[in-house]
Amino acid sequence: MLPEGVSHMELKEGVWVVGFPYVTAIATALRDGLIRVAQMKSIDANRAHAETLVFDYITSNGFVQHMRAIIDKRRAAPGRPQLGAALDGEDLEEASAAHRGARPQHTAGIYGDLEGLVGPSLPTIEKLELPAPVVPIRSAS
Repeated sequence: MLPEGVSHMELKEGVWVVGFPYVTAIATALRDGLIRVAQMKSIDANRAHAETLVFDYITSNGFVQHMRAIIDKRRAAPGRPQLGAALDGEDLEEASAAHRGARPQHTAGIYGDLEGLVGPSLPTIEKLELPAPVVPIRSAS
């Protein structure tokens, strides 16, 4: 029996008073709310931890080494033009092609390091993803 003035459900002195037909509905709603609050707390805790890991990474020697490798490969590429040198279209294309291959390797290394720290919440960069393995089809013989 519900208290006087309560027809279905009401919050009385900090306690939910609920008619018997509504118990399952209110319990389900409260449970869902508690689960969402717990998930948000977990996400916030993981975000703070990930921020610390990323900060530690970008201030580490590993990150500096990746960046130096990208810069060094770019500077050391055969046919790399010296600053201020005038190039025609063919020379410019050749110099550009010579250093293009070095950048993806080191960029992928940085992305991989960050992915290891942050996990699946790091957005996917399709050009850095490995292609799906090709599985040979075997005959039933």
